[in-house]
Amino acid sequence: MRSSGTFTGIAALLLLMTGCTRPVANVLLLKAQLENNKGDYKAAIADYNKAVELDPKFVGAYNGRGDAKLNMGNYDGAIADYTKAIELNPQLAFAYNSRGNAKNDKGDFDGVR
Repeated sequence: MRSSGTFTGIAALLLLMTGCTRPVANVLLLKAQLENNKGDYKAAIADYNKAVELDPKFVGAYNGRGDAKLNMGNYDGAIADYTKAIELNPQLAFAYNSRGNAKNDKGDFDGVR
């Protein structure tokens, strides 16, 4: 039986070969979320980066990458990604919350407001 990582890679390759970049970005997002949940933040960030390269307006990829960076203690990187997600979708309430958490963790208590 193949691992989910192998399946995800094959699915992404097939979609990419057909020229469908958004479905590939979606597959990469799902793969990155799994990696983030397992604590493999570097791998998650690499896949979020690929998703953003394929679709620079992919809000979910910026938000997820922010989560991975926050988990690694990269507060400035997380804040930048959450800010980009908010720029792309100002209605994304949880990105505001996550950005506030990152600023709080960084010690920027004035920026939390």
